[in-house]
Amino acid sequence: MTTNGPDAESNDRVPREPAPHRLGAAHSGVGHGLGRMRTLVVVAGVVAGLAAFGVGEATSELIPPDTVQFNFFGAKRETVSRDTPRVVRRTTALAYGVLGVCLGGCLGFAGDVARRSAAASVAGGLLGAVLGAVLGGQATLWLLPSLLELRQNHRDLDMIIGMLIHGVIWGPLGAAAGLAFAIGLGDSRLTGRALAAGLVGAVLGAVAFDLVGAFAFPLAKTDSPISLTWPSRLLARLLVCVATAAVVALVVSVPRPARAAVAQPPLPTPEPQP
Repeated sequence: MTTNGPDAESNDRVPREPAPHRLGAAHSGVGHGLGRMRTLVVVAGVVAGLAAFGVGEATSELIPPDTVQFNFFGAKRETVSRDTPRVVRRTTALAYGVLGVCLGGCLGFAGDVARRSAAASVAGGLLGAVLGAVLGGQATLWLLPSLLELRQNHRDLDMIIGMLIHGVIWGPLGAAAGLAFAIGLGDSRLTGRALAAGLVGAVLGAVAFDLVGAFAFPLAKTDSPISLTWPSRLLARLLVCVATAAVVALVVSVPRPARAAVAQPPLPTPEPQP
C-alpha cells in the first residue's frame, strides 16, 4: 500500500541546484585570483624596468672606447670616443640584452609564482631571461647598423625612425616576456595570446617613449638607441616594461577547473500494487 506523505514525495524530487550564494562565492574567488595575478604581472613589469635601468647604468661603460685620429692644424692627434659605430652598436646590444634579461626573467618568474608549482618554480623565469638576452643582444647587433644608416639618410624623420629602432628591437623582447609568463603559468592556451600581447605592449611602450621623450627631454636625443640623460633612460625602461606587463595582464585568465559530475540518485523502484 502506497502513501502520499512527505517521504514518498521525496523519492521523486530532482536534486537541488547549488545555492545562489555559493555560486557568487565561487565567482568572487575566481575574480580575486584573476586580480591578484594581474597585479603580480604589473608589479613584475615595474621591477623589471627598475632593474634594467640600474644594471644598464652600472654596465654602460663596459665597452671600451675607440681611439680616433684627427688633424689639428696639420698635426695628427688622437682622442678616445664612444660615438663610433662599433662602440654604439655593442653598448646598445649590451643595454638591450640587460633589458631583455630583466623583462623576460621578471615576467617569467611572475608566471612561476602565480602557478604555485614547485616543479616549475623557475622554468618561466629562466626561459624569459635566456630568450631576452639572446634577442636583445643579437637582434641589436644584426639590425642596428641598418637602422642607424636609415636614420642618417633621413634626418627629417628622426622621431619616426627612432620609434622604428625601439619598436623593432623592443617588440621581440616583449614577445619573449609574454611567452615566458605563459610558460611559467603552465597554461598552454595562453601562449599565443601572451606572446602577441607582449609584442604589442613593447611596441606601444616604444611609441609612448619617443612621443613623451621628445617633449619632456628635448635635449636628450630620445630618438637615439640610448638617450643621453639618465631620467630619459629610466623613462624608456619603465615604459617598455610596464606597457608590456599591462597588455599581458589584460589577456591573463584563471584556468577553469573541470566540473565534477553530479551524482544522480537512482530512480525509485515502483512498489507493487495491492
